[in-house]
Amino acid sequence: MPWSEKERLVILIGHWIRHNREHTSEYLKVAERLESRGLSEIASSIRKASEVVLRANNDLSVTQERLTRMNGKIETKKEKILS
Repeated sequence: MPWSEKERLVILIGHWIRHNREHTSEYLKVAERLESRGLSEIASSIRKASEVVLRANNDLSVTQERLTRMNGKIETKKEKILS
């Protein structure tokens, strides 16, 4: 049975959220290094960028939840493979 556009979008948004989390983790590591080298202003800018990405993740999560509720439970990739 082919996946609907909504199913694909739910999976894609999940990927984006995980990807963004990985990036924000790296941003914060870099900001710490910069801070320790006396580059506080640059570190602060990177932290702010990280916060923006995390807020975007919140919006993406809300969107993913709305899509899931629209047609009831949408199977995850793992559930789809196992069925």
